Amino acid sequence: MESIFIQVDSTNNKLIKEFALEHGAKVFEIEDEDIKDFLLAQMMKKEETNELVSRDKIINLFN
Repeated sequence: MESIFIQVDSTNNKLIKEFALEHGAKVFEIEDEDIKDFLLAQMMKKEETNELVSRDKIINLFN
């Protein structure tokens, strides 16, 4: 099963959520910090170099 993240304003969020539910999709509401944590984990899993990296370098990936 695949998933997507869609970030929209609160008005469109309601519309997209209703659309997804009407079409049988599961909808999970998550905060921005949770998205960043998930994306960081995905990047770390993808790279798996076992190298130490500075905190600043990681933070810059999100900017």
